[in-house]
Amino acid sequence: DGGTELRPPREPIESKEPKLARCEVLLFACSRSPELATTMGESFKPGWAEYIALHDLLLASSTPFLMFDNSSWWDLHPSSHIDASPLTVDKIAEALRTHRPRIVHVGMHGDPAGFAMQWDGEKRCRVRLGASDIRERLDLRGAVVVSSACSTGSVGLGEAILAAGAIAYVAPRTKIAINRLGGFMSELMPRCARALSAADVRRCLAEALDAPSADGPTFRDWYGSFFV
Repeated sequence: DGGTELRPPREPIESKEPKLARCEVLLFACSRSPELATTMGESFKPGWAEYIALHDLLLASSTPFLMFDNSSWWDLHPSSHIDASPLTVDKIAEALRTHRPRIVHVGMHGDPAGFAMQWDGEKRCRVRLGASDIRERLDLRGAVVVSSACSTGSVGLGEAILAAGAIAYVAPRTKIAINRLGGFMSELMPRCARALSAADVRRCLAEALDAPSADGPTFRDWYGSFFV
């Protein structure tokens, strides 16, 4: 028989690129003075920066996370969990689509109208994330959004974040001391890791807000909260 010999089907070619694991926590940070760690050298205190404390907290708890942060600290202390390139609305939107995180943390300067994502050489805000960007371009479905940006606990930002699908938004109503930021997140994140429903998340947030800070008052004294 001169027929064509049947060949077994080809095996699919596996990509050699590592598969990107889903991150439960995404952290978006932007420092007005990213060079601070290198210019200050040994006098720089890691406790001044919440992103260092949060990085170590998530690492110790084996929580899958990705942090976008421009600080020179990561030049001195490299980490595979850090993306140090400049933040943009498109980058935030892509990360949210890719990972569908449980918790989104926004750690940058802000005001009631929005978040400052990039600064120029004169320390002026160059790229801002405002309420309209959040409503129109971000998919926050199912996420708890926590801001440590001063004065971002405004109704306008809260409504925009909930409209983008978040199940809760927690943010400072006014300015907040740096030593309270990591403390609040260390109360919130372990609780949220065990939450199975929106009702669980609301309970976890209430418990974290009512936990005492290092100097006595509860975190609720500084944070405002918005729930669906």
